[in-house]
Amino acid sequence: MHFSIVHQQGKDGRWSAQVPEFPQLVAYGATKEEATQKAEMLALLALAEKRFRVGRGIRGQGRNYWPGDKPSTAK
Repeated sequence: MHFSIVHQQGKDGRWSAQVPEFPQLVAYGATKEEATQKAEMLALLALAEKRFRVGRGIRGQGRNYWPGDKPSTAK
């Protein structure tokens, strides 16, 4: 999975890393690499939570597949 990450260094020397796909997600670190690692982990967690919530709604409607996936016609 690839996420876009926007970096910025603050006046205090800390780095921030923001994932545009999840605007509310901003991670901070002492180094650019640390902020990037934290942002990647948070983005993966946010994606998993989003898929879980959407998937539960679809499964609750009697379907058994993820959004975007083609449903199986085999029975």
